[in-house]
Amino acid sequence: MNKNSKVKFPQQYYRRVILGSIILPVWCISAVFAGSVSPSSQQDSSHNLNREVSAQMIKTPIVSVQTQTVKEVIVEDSLQALGTLAPSQEVTLSFDAAGHITKINYKNGQYVKKGAIIAELNNASEKAELKSLLADAQVKALDYQRYLKLSKIGGVSEQMLDKEHASMVQASAKVEGKKVELAQRQLVAPFTGFLGEFNINLGAYVGTGQAIVRLVAISPLKVAYSVPQGQKSKLLLGQSVNVKSDASNQLVSGLVQFISPTVNTDTGTIALEAEIQNKDYKLSPGMYVSVKQLLGNQHRVLIVPETAVSVNEKGASVYIVKNNIAHLVKVTLGSRDQGNVEVLTGLTADQQVVVAGTQKLKDGVSVKVIAAAPVSVQDRVTAPKSKSPVISSDKNQESKSKPGQENKKDNKTEAEIKTKVESKNKNENKQNGNNLQSRQQSSKRESALALKDDRTIAKVMPQASTSNQAKLTLDHQDHKTN
Repeated sequence: MNKNSKVKFPQQYYRRVILGSIILPVWCISAVFAGSVSPSSQQDSSHNLNREVSAQMIKTPIVSVQTQTVKEVIVEDSLQALGTLAPSQEVTLSFDAAGHITKINYKNGQYVKKGAIIAELNNASEKAELKSLLADAQVKALDYQRYLKLSKIGGVSEQMLDKEHASMVQASAKVEGKKVELAQRQLVAPFTGFLGEFNINLGAYVGTGQAIVRLVAISPLKVAYSVPQGQKSKLLLGQSVNVKSDASNQLVSGLVQFISPTVNTDTGTIALEAEIQNKDYKLSPGMYVSVKQLLGNQHRVLIVPETAVSVNEKGASVYIVKNNIAHLVKVTLGSRDQGNVEVLTGLTADQQVVVAGTQKLKDGVSVKVIAAAPVSVQDRVTAPKSKSPVISSDKNQESKSKPGQENKKDNKTEAEIKTKVESKNKNENKQNGNNLQSRQQSSKRESALALKDDRTIAKVMPQASTSNQAKLTLDHQDHKTN
C-alpha cells in the first residue's frame, strides 16, 4: 500500500466519535455539579424540618405560673383622703414673772409629765418673804385664839375680837399671795408631752411672757383632712378611720372628732379631724398620711391581688386558669386597699387568677400551676366604734415568701430580729422613763427642801395651818351668833 495514501473510515465511525466528545464533558460536569449540590440540599431539608418542629413546639408551650383564688369579702363604703398629723395639744411656755434663769431641769426634746417643773427663775427673795409672812400669820392666829377665849368670859369687847379676826385673815391672804408669786417663777408642764428646743440658756434674763420652750402632746394625735362636699350627708361624728404613714407603714385606727359645719368655697371640700393613738411615738406632727374613713354601709365585693391585674390602653385584664389553660379576661376595677383591688365585673368567686408568670402568658396557652401561694383574706367588716375596724389581712405579702424552706428561715430570722429590737427599744424607753422619773423626783425634792423652813414653821406652830384658821373663823362666827 502506498504510504502516501489515506485510510478511509466509515461515516458512522465519525458520528460516534463526535457524539462521544459531546457526551463525556456533559457527564463530567453533571457529576461534579451533583457532588457539590447534593449535601447542601440535604442540609436545607434538615433545617426546614427543625424549623417545623420548633414552630410546632412554640404553638403549644407550657408556662409555669402561680395562682390565687378570687375572694368574696364584706367591705364598708369608705372615703379616702390625704391628711396631715397635728399634736392633740401644744403650747409655748413662758414665765408670769421676770428674772434670771437659775434652773433648767430638762433638755431639748425630752419627755415630761404633767406638773413637772421644767425651769425656775431666781426666787430667794420671794422665799424669804414667804417665811416672814408665814411667821406673821402664825402670830395673828395665836393672838386671835387668845382673844376668842377671853371674849367667852367677857374679857374683851366684840370690836377687839373682830379686829383680831380680820388681822388673822389678812395675814393668811398675804401668805397665799406670796405662794402665787413664788409659783409664777416656776415653769410647770400643763400636760404630758415632749419639749421642743429651749429659746434661753441658764443664767439668762427673761421677761414676763417671753417664749421659753414649746410643749407638744403627740399621743394621741389629730389628723386633719378634707373630703368632697358631695359626701356631706354620709359623714358622722364617731365614724372609724384608718390612717397609714409611709414612714411607719403601720395602720392606725381612730374616730372622727370634728366635721366642719361650712364648706371651703375655694376647694369645695369639708374639713374633718380624727383622733388616733400614738403610743409607740412612731408618728410625728407634720407627717402626711393616707386616711380612709369608713361610712358604715356594708356590701360584698370580689377582690384579687394587685399583682394579678394588667392595665394597658385597652383597659384592665387578668388571666384565669381553667383546666390548665390560661384565659385572658377583661375586668372592671374598683377601689384598692392593702395590696388588693376590688373587681366589679369580669370574675366570679373562687376562680383562679394568675399572680406570677403573666409576662409569658397569652390567651389559650397551657400552664402548670406551681408553688401556689395560699392567701387568707379576712372579711373587711366594721368593728364596734370602741374598737379598731378590721379592713383586710396583710397575709398576702407573707404568703409570697413561703415557697421554699429557706424563705421560712429568713422570715423567722427577721421576726426574731424585730422582736429583739422592739424589746431593746422598750427597755431603753423604760430606762429613760426611770431616769426622767428620778430627775423629776429630784426636782421635787429640791423644791421641797426650798420650802423646808416653811413646813417646819407649820409643824412647830400647827395653829397657823389653813384648816386651823378655818376652824377659828367658824368659832368666830359661832361666837358672833351667840
